[in-house]
Amino acid sequence: MTADKRIASKLTEEVFEQAWNSIKTVRDDVSFELWLRGIALFNSLDEIRTNRRRNEIGQTEQAIPENTNNYDSYLINLPDKERIIFFLHEIEGYKYGEISEVLYEYTLEEIKLTNIATREKMLKDFQNEL
Repeated sequence: MTADKRIASKLTEEVFEQAWNSIKTVRDDVSFELWLRGIALFNSLDEIRTNRRRNEIGQTEQAIPENTNNYDSYLINLPDKERIIFFLHEIEGYKYGEISEVLYEYTLEEIKLTNIATREKMLKDFQNEL
C-alpha cells in the first residue's frame, strides 16, 4: 500500500517482529497466512493514518519507483482513502463488509461508493489504453 521501499521495508520488519512476539495467539480456526495478513494490514493502515514514517524521513509525498508503469503510478497517486479501498477490494479480494470492519471510520455504503467511483474514474482515465 506504499510505494516507498524504505517505509515498506520498515513495515515488513515490524510485521514479522510483531508476528514473532505474538505467535502463540494464532487460533486453530484461522490460517497462519490470514493471521499474518491481518497484522500486515493493520500495521499498513496505521502507517497511512499517522504518516509516521514519512515524518521520520522528512517526506511528505509518496516516492514513486523509477520502473513504475502508468497503472501503478496512478494507484500510488490516488488519495489514501481511494487507494486503500481499491487495493483491499480489487487487488487483495476483501469483501466490502470486511473492509468496513477495518476502516471503521467509513460506512459500508461510503466504502462501496468510493470504490465504484474510483473504478469509474480509472476506466475513464485509461479508456485509451484498454
